[in-house]
Amino acid sequence: HDTSDFDPQDMRTMGGLGEYMPATRWTYLLATLAISGIPLTAGFFSKDEILFKAFEYGYDGHTYAMLVWIVGVLTAVLTAFYMMRSYMLTFEGAPRWPMADRLEPHESPATMTGPLWTLGILSIIGGFIGLPAVIKGGKWNWIHHYLGAEYGGPVAEASLHGHVPLALEWGLILLSSVIALGTVYYAWHVYAAQGLAFDALLKRRLQGLYRTWEDTYYWDDFYNGVVVGTLIDGIGRKGFAAFDDTVVDGAVNGIADAAQNASGLLRRTQTGIVQNYALALALGAALVVGLMLYGI
Repeated sequence: HDTSDFDPQDMRTMGGLGEYMPATRWTYLLATLAISGIPLTAGFFSKDEILFKAFEYGYDGHTYAMLVWIVGVLTAVLTAFYMMRSYMLTFEGAPRWPMADRLEPHESPATMTGPLWTLGILSIIGGFIGLPAVIKGGKWNWIHHYLGAEYGGPVAEASLHGHVPLALEWGLILLSSVIALGTVYYAWHVYAAQGLAFDALLKRRLQGLYRTWEDTYYWDDFYNGVVVGTLIDGIGRKGFAAFDDTVVDGAVNGIADAAQNASGLLRRTQTGIVQNYALALALGAALVVGLMLYGI
């Protein structure tokens, strides 16, 4: 379809795509639940282990690791909220794209939906190959067993001999589950009820912080200003321009100048006077005879 009037990657111009793209919708939802860390999904086990190892290291007396755990929990909350928001704005609600009554999206072919279903299913059941050590003492964590066999056991050994009490570890798992479920439910609830109006509410209440998020922490401004503007456009292009003028053009022009100078020298031997040619021939013959006489 013609996308000149709107950004086809902007979720705010989507909505209602679940009706037209059911396979994409359900696989996206499966991935959303996994990335959000919903219990028993692959994302839950991987995220929970990362957070637990940070907490365990902090529990052993490394204060900075506890800060890492806190930041990780906050990041998990934001990730779960954003992922459910993206699902709701993309696949639920009424269509918001221009000329929605005439432009009808269509599902992707099987060559695309097939891999989506494979990845979606694995995102739900894939975590069972790496169950945490709190379950069966780590016997069902085949990832650690594999790494242990490959690298002499330090990974598997570390996972089986933590310093956090068992009850506390289960408490952390419960906390992680409640956070994931609560955040996903809250995002689903507010966007099902308010849609983009909730974004406007956040923008009014958070103001500067919302603008910082909207501008992706001004990373694009930094990248365009420093990396592109200074390094690429400034140092890079000027440096390459100098290299091109000095080395590349210098080499080409140097070869041309050398050829021209050599031709100028050789041109002087071509006088057009027969006597000069005869003299050169006699001198050459005398030189050859002399070399032969002296055995050179």
